[in-house]
Amino acid sequence: MSDFSTYKKLETARIGSSGDIVTPSQPISQSHQRVDRFSIANASANAAEAPFVTVPYASHLVSARLVFGSASNGLANASQYAVATLSKRTAGGAAVTVATANTANANIAAFNPFPLTLVANAANTSFAAGDELTVTVTNTPNAGNGAPGNAVASLDVLWEDDA
Repeated sequence: MSDFSTYKKLETARIGSSGDIVTPSQPISQSHQRVDRFSIANASANAAEAPFVTVPYASHLVSARLVFGSASNGLANASQYAVATLSKRTAGGAAVTVATANTANANIAAFNPFPLTLVANAANTSFAAGDELTVTVTNTPNAGNGAPGNAVASLDVLWEDDA
């Protein structure tokens, strides 16, 4: 008999004798997380509010990050930068800010995630089924140097389902 088969017999005996396995004292809940990705063709240009995803069921936003495909030429100084804003829209409602990222004076490297800052109000990061998550990119170009190059990025958000 191998060591594994001995271990398996011991574990089977232990689990089979546990009353909590047969009749749990508390319901077993399981968390489910998912990631949605939105491609931004040019984070160096202004982009009007655009729909990102329609939330399929009650969940809350855990985190969000920008990932640039190349070092963002000119998007990391005090006079030439981009601001990405995630907003929540309920049916017919006004946009409510959920998270923002400002690339001014940031150290942006290719394929290095740049985090968005979630708002402190937990109600803003909670979504009901059917709510929309939108994204807006506002660019501040340096008047002396012109607009920065085409900075391709993806915006990833991590959701956790509400129980």
